[in-house]
Amino acid sequence: MRHVGFTLQLDLEHDGTMRWYSNIGLPPIMTDEAIHFVDLDLDFVAEQLNEWRLVDEEEFEINQVRFGYPDALISYVWQTVDEVRHRMQHRQFPFDGSFERRLIEFTQQETPHFR
Repeated sequence: MRHVGFTLQLDLEHDGTMRWYSNIGLPPIMTDEAIHFVDLDLDFVAEQLNEWRLVDEEEFEINQVRFGYPDALISYVWQTVDEVRHRMQHRQFPFDGSFERRLIEFTQQETPHFR
């Protein structure tokens, strides 16, 4: 069984607001044709930095039954949720602000994409 992991992303909405997401899922697998990622429904979302909330718990509960998630996978998911919460509470990478600082540095560089 592959362990469960998480990703961090920052979305810039059309109205200029930013939303942070931490997605719980299986680690990606790369083949010759594609990158495959299994999303396990649970996400942490923050509309203000460091104000995270867990969402889609009902969807995870439904899909446990629908897709027959093994007990070990369900256990890994909740361990990962606990790990992510711990990292958020203790401001550990990637929830330590380094992502945002690097993004600001990147946008201030003169590149073909940002001038």
